[in-house]
Amino acid sequence: MLVASAVWFSPFDQRTNADTARAFAVYGSNILFAFRSLEYFGAEAARDPLLHTWSLSVEEQFYLFFAPAMLLVGIWVRGSGVDVLRRRVATLAVVASVASFIGCLLLAQHYPVVAFYALPARAWEFGIGTLALLATRHAGRIPAPALEVIALAGLAAVLGAAVMPAPRTPAPGFLTLVPTLGTAALLVAGAGAHRTFVARGLTVAPMRLLGRLSYSWYLWHWPALAFLQERSARPSLPLSIAVALLSLVPAAITYWLVESPIRFSVRLRPFARQTVAAAAALALMLVAMSTLAIHHADATLATPRYTAIADAHVQSGIWTDGCIVDLPVTSSPACVYGAARADTTVVVFGDSHAAQWFPALDSIAQHRGWRLVTLTKTACPVPDVVVINGRLARRYVECETWRRGAIDRVLALHPTLVVAASARSYKLLVGGGQQEWTESSTAAREGWRAGLRRTVTSLALSGARVVLLQDTPRMPFDVPRCLVKHIEHQASCAVPVARGVDTAFAALERSALLHMPAATYVDLTTTICDSVCSTSLDGVVRYQDSNHLSVRYVASLAAPLGQSLDRALEKSPILALAPRRPPH
Repeated sequence: MLVASAVWFSPFDQRTNADTARAFAVYGSNILFAFRSLEYFGAEAARDPLLHTWSLSVEEQFYLFFAPAMLLVGIWVRGSGVDVLRRRVATLAVVASVASFIGCLLLAQHYPVVAFYALPARAWEFGIGTLALLATRHAGRIPAPALEVIALAGLAAVLGAAVMPAPRTPAPGFLTLVPTLGTAALLVAGAGAHRTFVARGLTVAPMRLLGRLSYSWYLWHWPALAFLQERSARPSLPLSIAVALLSLVPAAITYWLVESPIRFSVRLRPFARQTVAAAAALALMLVAMSTLAIHHADATLATPRYTAIADAHVQSGIWTDGCIVDLPVTSSPACVYGAARADTTVVVFGDSHAAQWFPALDSIAQHRGWRLVTLTKTACPVPDVVVINGRLARRYVECETWRRGAIDRVLALHPTLVVAASARSYKLLVGGGQQEWTESSTAAREGWRAGLRRTVTSLALSGARVVLLQDTPRMPFDVPRCLVKHIEHQASCAVPVARGVDTAFAALERSALLHMPAATYVDLTTTICDSVCSTSLDGVVRYQDSNHLSVRYVASLAAPLGQSLDRALEKSPILALAPRRPPH
């Protein structure tokens, strides 16, 4: 995989993939994904060819606890007989499963991504498997008609879970019970004295072959789909299915040449310790190879050819100082820049699209002797709206709490100027409890417009002039990745202005500020884009991803942004346009 990644993927992805491989070598990839806050159903996750290893890591982590636990139970009931041992194991499995499931539901409310990957939130599934194994001992007593019902219900649950739409939340919960209990039902029914209709169907030769290859197929199918995703941005469903089916070929090869010879080797049985030592050595070798791959990717990105692209990922001080607060945080720290004591106080207010302007605003504040205060929060827009956060998979109440507190702080500061900005793509809770995107829903956009008026009205009570920056052009791809992929023809990453700018959304925001004398709308689109929105110019990459401008490029916009702020302070127009960038 590391070799294929070096050939097919960009140095950015090579580093990420090698990092995943290193974590998987010690069965910790699920922990790494949780640390990255990587949404399993998100676009970022689809690019990682080792994403599927999270479940294998959870499984191995479970065994690390399960085996010692069984040893302790055996010591506890020593001399009491096998039946007592089974009852104790069943009791502990029930208690552990219930506790794990309750903890899973609680964790999913606040940290659904962590709940998806973490062993404690998944342990109940193994507990149900343990109970199913214990129940197979009694399956012979179940009447044939009941076994048929249990088998059909189990198969329906597994197939239904496979074809049902992906849940809105990536976290395990009540829906996860369906395939888990269905699998347990199939195990119990399959151990019965009566051979059910489902069992006859699942034991035909082709199904048995798929069963034998299933583990190897699981290992191969996702890397194949990830490599397809890298070569084709939007592969069709038939093509994806074909690639997944074709991955059966390497699965079969590795099954016959690697998996089976090792699993069923008679020669290796007398050398159990040596076999374990060899497995540990292979894991360490993978750790070493992955580390070398990471260093190689870093060295590649440090070459002059890639330096400017790598620099686009550098974060500004507002991130490194912890001044843009993350999802769970409901209040911002005291982040003050520029002149500590100044007659002019400027507040930066909004989400990460407001925070991206910090390099330019900090430069302006330093040059003019202004005091700059930052109030920014991840994925929390300026308008007073109810946001449904994808990572939390629920109403983003922390945003509402933070926004109210941030506005109160602005009122207490009595600043001269508030510079506000937001991304334009949000899922909102609108009338009737519907969840709709601002990009596609008229109701969501109207809710955004009304919420923007409420927020600006509240901010204006501080006596400040409120400047709302139009959202920057949004690219349909990750810009640094595109530039690396087209390193010889970087101009091919440019997009037409109409594709990057939502003029209708901008018009809606302008209309929200009509008849609000304290508000000014600033549009820097003509500064950022000419006939097309270029991704790099004069050695400076303009974007750090698909929708955030890079630190170096934002710093270069200090002059036009400063002129627009001057206009806002001198007059009270509803629309202040930045000067056009002179042609190059």
